[in-house]
Amino acid sequence: MATAGQESASFAGGGSHPASASGRPRTDADRRVAAPPPATPSSATTLGRVTGQIQGVESTVLPGLLQTEAYARAVLGGAGLIPPSEIERHLTVRLNRQGVLKRDDPPQFTAVIDEAILRRPVGGRATMREQLLAVVAACAEPHIRVHVVPSAVGAYAGLNGPFVIAHSHDHRVAGYLDNQLQGQVASDPDDIAAMMAAWENVRGEALSHWQSVDLMTEVAETWS
Repeated sequence: MATAGQESASFAGGGSHPASASGRPRTDADRRVAAPPPATPSSATTLGRVTGQIQGVESTVLPGLLQTEAYARAVLGGAGLIPPSEIERHLTVRLNRQGVLKRDDPPQFTAVIDEAILRRPVGGRATMREQLLAVVAACAEPHIRVHVVPSAVGAYAGLNGPFVIAHSHDHRVAGYLDNQLQGQVASDPDDIAAMMAAWENVRGEALSHWQSVDLMTEVAETWS
């Protein structure tokens, strides 16, 4: 069975690279052929059973679990790390993983995102409007919360890079750190403590859930 950290790595990331859960740097050959683990019904079921709560921080793109098809396609194709012939396969995997939030017993998902994400023209104006309105609609679900760190905030922990903290039903906690070339699962208690402190810093700088929903709705209309 996958660990909580592996599940967070597989399902919550929103970036453009095929992450390596082992932490080993990707070679050129890896990047040509690597793909995220298939989002089969059994793997989605495992996430729903193992992970009771997912906390994610993103400063560059929206979390993968909330991305629309058009937005995800633009993200996956924008960095040049995935061959064009592989983008649709990666896209299918990413969209299938979103089913974990639609289960009868979904994990509690809380994301903190930077306001700059709302204003970056990923995929064009129509794609951005559709994407932001989709996030607003998702926020009506009781298990989904999104908080926006406003652009007026200066330096804060979220600018150091995206990360995910996964809490399992048996009270295990694991983390996942992401970058352009590799992903790293963290389970050392000191690392987890540092990530929890970073989470508290980021969450403390963010707007409330409903203030964030109002801001996302307002920005969505500017993309009309």
